[in-house]
Amino acid sequence: MGRFMRLLRWELDSPLVVLIFFVGLILGFAMVHRAGLSVAVGTGGVYTSTSGSSGLLQVLSEVGYAFTPTGRVLVGDLRVGFGVYTFMMILLGSLIFRWDRDSGYAPILYSLPYSKSKVFVAKFAAFLLLSLLMYLLPCLFSVFPSNADIPGVVLSILSSERALKALVLALYAILYTVSITAFVASVLPGLFPTIIGAFFLVAISSNLFPGTLPPFSFITVPLTSQLSPLEARFFVPGVVLPVILFLLGVYAFERRDVV
Repeated sequence: MGRFMRLLRWELDSPLVVLIFFVGLILGFAMVHRAGLSVAVGTGGVYTSTSGSSGLLQVLSEVGYAFTPTGRVLVGDLRVGFGVYTFMMILLGSLIFRWDRDSGYAPILYSLPYSKSKVFVAKFAAFLLLSLLMYLLPCLFSVFPSNADIPGVVLSILSSERALKALVLALYAILYTVSITAFVASVLPGLFPTIIGAFFLVAISSNLFPGTLPPFSFITVPLTSQLSPLEARFFVPGVVLPVILFLLGVYAFERRDVV
């Protein structure tokens, strides 16, 4: 385990990878913060029909915090700007999987006592870890400081059924994007073919078949009360397909030359 952690730290220490990661964090924070500020609070109906704090608290207790304007903003933050996140993840993964070969220092890495499959697993783990942090940290940095006076409400919203559904579906989208980028990087030669190939496969979902193919099919689906992320239409492309792509990536990576 210690040797694997050293290999993982090696992958995380790349200056270009760190640079892309922080650029993604800044862009993510800007998108989430701007989306929260641009939402018009007050939608009429049940929210404006009450008078006084006691009436508002009664409505909140009946409807649930996740259905309030603040709740809709916070749950919506989990889905903001995923197109930009996707591009940054593809760029990040392409660098992790291809930069060592394209820059010429891959022979040093592969001369170490590690199998190619273990190197792939370390790269995949670093890629997935940074992608999750790049997605989650902007939400946390934007949500909690701007709602510091109502931490109980924020926690109630983030633990609600709607927020958990949105989070699980977003994690499916991240896992799919990570796995397909890792697979393409293991098959195609070169950094730029990997970026173009992975971006093409992911962009099909939002351009040619909007909302019907992963990863954007997870983000655009309405959060209805009957929705379950464990349904086959979500679980298969969100978990089963990434596992298959991961195994195919390991096989392709193992059979490829160092260059």
